[in-house]
Formats: sequence, C-alpha cells, structure tokens
Amino acid sequence: RNADPSAVYVVTGASGGIGAAVVAQLHERTAGTIYACCRDPSKVSSLDRVRPIKLDVRDDASIAALPDTVGDRVDALWNVGGVLHEGDHSPERSLDAVDREWLLTSVDVNCAGPILVTKALRKALSAGRRGSSDRPASVVANLSARVVSISDNGLGGWYSYRLSKAALNQATVTCARELRRQRTICVALHPGTTDTGLSKPFQARVAPEKLFPVEFTASQLLDIVDGLHEDDSGRFID
Repeated sequence: RNADPSAVYVVTGASGGIGAAVVAQLHERTAGTIYACCRDPSKVSSLDRVRPIKLDVRDDASIAALPDTVGDRVDALWNVGGVLHEGDHSPERSLDAVDREWLLTSVDVNCAGPILVTKALRKALSAGRRGSSDRPASVVANLSARVVSISDNGLGGWYSYRLSKAALNQATVTCARELRRQRTICVALHPGTTDTGLSKPFQARVAPEKLFPVEFTASQLLDIVDGLHEDDSGRFID
C-alpha cells in the first residue's frame, strides 16, 4: 500500500495535533495522495501530495461532498478528529454536570461523524479489492481512547466523552463485520496521552514518561496500521 503512488489516504481532524502528525508521516512513508480534512484547510500542511479539504463532520452536506472530491479510490481512512472539551464545556466530574447539548455534540463529533464519513467513502474503500488479492486490504482507523472502556472504568465521570467514544468502538466492530466482505479492515486505536491541545488541561496529572510527543504517537499508530492483517478487523488496539 505505502509504495503505490496511486494509493489514497484520507485523514479527518488533519489540523489537530495527532491529525497533523499523521498527515506528515503519511507523506514521509507513502507515495500516494493524502487528503487532509478539517474545518479550516488553511491550517493544513502545504506539503506536495497533501490536498487540504474543508470538512465538518457535523454537516451532512460537507460529508456528502467528500466522495466527489476524493475520487473513487481510498486505501486508508484515518478518523482522527474528536472533541473532549470546548469553550465552557469540559469532561464532567459528576452526573450533575451532564448537559444535553454537550452530550449530543460529543456523540455527533466522536461517533456520528466518523461513521458517516466511513459510509460516504465505503465504495471507494472497496475499489479493486472485493474477491481479489491484487490490492492490499483497505483500512478504517478510528481514534478512540482506553478511558472509554466499560470494563476499565474504575473512576466514573467524563460521561459525554466515555459514552461517545464507547459508541464509536461499537460502530467500529459493527463496520468490521459488514465491511470484511469488501476487504476493509476496521480498527479502533488508543493513541496514549499525547501532548496536544486536547490533553493540555489534564497533563499535570500525567507522568512525564507517559505524555507522548505527537510525532511518536503518529509513528506508533502508523506502524500498527501498516502491520494489520484482515483477521485484525474489529479489534481495539492500545
């Protein structure tokens, strides 16, 4: 996949910390075209083979326009964009802090957006793969988080984030079951606590050796995706 100059990569949240690093490292290790999607394309790297695209995952028209822009082939879709806090909204410490608008916004951005982008690009992810081994399996990589694990939830709180990303995990497994017929691998990835704006308010409680630079995180994530096999589809990988 990486050596094919005709390969196509799509990255959402491409102006964020991890998203921008994934775009940069895809540019380094692949020969294909990278579509870098975010709400403000002016914030995307101007590297050759990187194509900035305006995309708002909360806007159906924006998502519907994506296939025409990207074309009829996608080799890997990186659903990186997500939300944990914004403005006056931060992770809830208790049930009393849950707000309907913020809860639904979190679900919209963290789960509905990725699944609808995957839906829009499903045919392109299938191109040249069904019933053939001529082209490597395509990949949908959804960024999730270990903190949203139901079995690992020992502290409580963070209702909107936990709920919305846990829903993304379920969507990932469900997509994996359906899309295996077209040779598309779907996985959820935990990047670890990374030094980005998303984690900034919570870094004081993180041991320095467990706060990862974005370059390291992106490299680890790409290594994992490059090593996936079709029977890995549906996994949550920490």
